[in-house]
Amino acid sequence: ARWDLTASLRNRHSRVEPLAGANQLDLALERSKPPAGPSNGSGLASWGHYISVAGSALTARSGTQFASLSLSGGIALAWHQGWAAACRTRVGVDLQARYYDNSRLLSGRYTGLMGSLSCEPPQGSQWLLGLKAGRDVADNPERSGGDQNQFSLRAAGFLPLSALTSLHKTAFEALGQGAITADFETNYYQDSKGFSPFLESGRTRLMRRHSMRLEYQHPITRHSAVVMGLEATRQKSTIDLFQVQSAGPYMTFRTAW
Repeated sequence: ARWDLTASLRNRHSRVEPLAGANQLDLALERSKPPAGPSNGSGLASWGHYISVAGSALTARSGTQFASLSLSGGIALAWHQGWAAACRTRVGVDLQARYYDNSRLLSGRYTGLMGSLSCEPPQGSQWLLGLKAGRDVADNPERSGGDQNQFSLRAAGFLPLSALTSLHKTAFEALGQGAITADFETNYYQDSKGFSPFLESGRTRLMRRHSMRLEYQHPITRHSAVVMGLEATRQKSTIDLFQVQSAGPYMTFRTAW
């Protein structure tokens, strides 16, 4: 069996607008049994399983206090023939409890299905395609918008630049040890009833959110790297209050052990 533990602590600060600041803590623990490798007479695929628990807590300067607990699990498949021999597939169920401490009316329970296909070809690149679909059921039937259907699609890729170095050593030798990561996600949310009679005559809220991240990773040591990137988010909504658009560069130091 394999165990994975992930922890993240983030702080967001704005000198222009203090209320935009926030602190966020994320914890996740997963136990998985990877699919067995191919054996003589094996079929097209072998299977394993996984189960994970996770928690998040967010405190915003604006007063919002949010926490979530989730439990997910399912099966994992490994393919043994053709191009898919470098790929793994996961199909599972996701259960979440979402709490708003300062506004209990917004709390709810999420139940959904999820699936993913991840591949690691021999040349060192990696890519991922993931799908999620579910429904967030309000704890209080008076919640604005009522229950909400949610759908998301994510595509991500990792490309080492060593191949470019072999094509033109002089131009790319400084970048040859680095890599490029691209990540795109689109989310769809639809309420089951009108959000509020005071906002656009009680129109039902429908939101589409698109996020993009492109970054370059340059290794410093075997386990650390400097990362420079650009991220952008745009959210469209049938209610103008929920329109969001942002973009900007970032630089960070990343390490793993």
